[in-house]
Amino acid sequence: MGATIKSEEVFLAKKNVLDHDFPYEHPLVTVGDEIEPRVEVYELHNPMVNLGLRKAFYCNGEFIDVLTSPAGRRELKVSIEKKGVRKLKGKVLDLVTPGANLYSHWLLDLIPKIHAVKSAGHNLDDFDHIYVNYYNSSFKYESFRTLGIPEEKVIDFSSFPKTFEADGVVTVTPCRSSLYTPDWVENYIRSIFLHDNKNNGERKKLYISRSKGNSRRILNEAALLENLIPLNFEVVYFEDLSLSETAHLMSSSSVIVAPHGAGLANLVFCEEKVSICEIFSQHISSEYYKFSKKKGFNYHPLQGLSSSGSLVDCKKMDYKNHRPEIHSDNIILTREMIDDIMRFVNESI
Repeated sequence: MGATIKSEEVFLAKKNVLDHDFPYEHPLVTVGDEIEPRVEVYELHNPMVNLGLRKAFYCNGEFIDVLTSPAGRRELKVSIEKKGVRKLKGKVLDLVTPGANLYSHWLLDLIPKIHAVKSAGHNLDDFDHIYVNYYNSSFKYESFRTLGIPEEKVIDFSSFPKTFEADGVVTVTPCRSSLYTPDWVENYIRSIFLHDNKNNGERKKLYISRSKGNSRRILNEAALLENLIPLNFEVVYFEDLSLSETAHLMSSSSVIVAPHGAGLANLVFCEEKVSICEIFSQHISSEYYKFSKKKGFNYHPLQGLSSSGSLVDCKKMDYKNHRPEIHSDNIILTREMIDDIMRFVNESI
């Protein structure tokens, strides 16, 4: 049987306009015309593929340009020329997604692809293999269990050839663009992990700590907590909670204070009228600012000192040459900065 390909559009492209009022000039924080991408599901029969982060798909003697990157094409060509492409029997669902080793991209970029696949008429039970990048964390195991994906079907590209030939492959185009989260992505994630949304009127005040991590920690966190805990703030460590526990905790929150990080991806579980204070020293992305603007949340960013004790001029940061240091830099808060956070908190209570 020859190689064939068919595609189906499951979500249309859409533009949303957000007002930009971020008070700091930061090279990664821009808001304006936000595009929800057109999402397509492709089904290929008897293809040769490269399912690394730089993908390539080869059918009917030619590469499928819309799905193929230049680097992925080169890598697959080398494998084909060396005749090193192995055959994987059965039907493969390609969920490989850049950044999905991290919680926020797994939750908001990879998992929504499953909804797209189902919307195109595919049943997860029909796949013999589910191919992902870095299947190595408790939140990934929990999410696949919740979705009914058996462990034995999962292939991790860190331990399996990225280039191979298969009886069939289904792949999905990106579900988000420029870290803007469409309503359909939000609604799908909530439908999976937030089954009972009743909080009996109790609204929690949360401080999301990164003290168990190695980056973007608030080094004098104790000084901030001295002010938050008397106001009945709960200190949470999401790495210690299940996804379901996290979802229900966030859905019952009213005020959230947190350093910038993947924990704020859980804003998708929040209800209306939530207040968020997002703290950073150097690195911050637009993701949670955009989501808060879209949802109408009360959003307040605050820049703290860098780990060296200086206030960094964000406009002059050199991500190209110093990204690792910028991305992981820890945070120090002055008394004045803590007072600013507390003013926001007290106005939000």
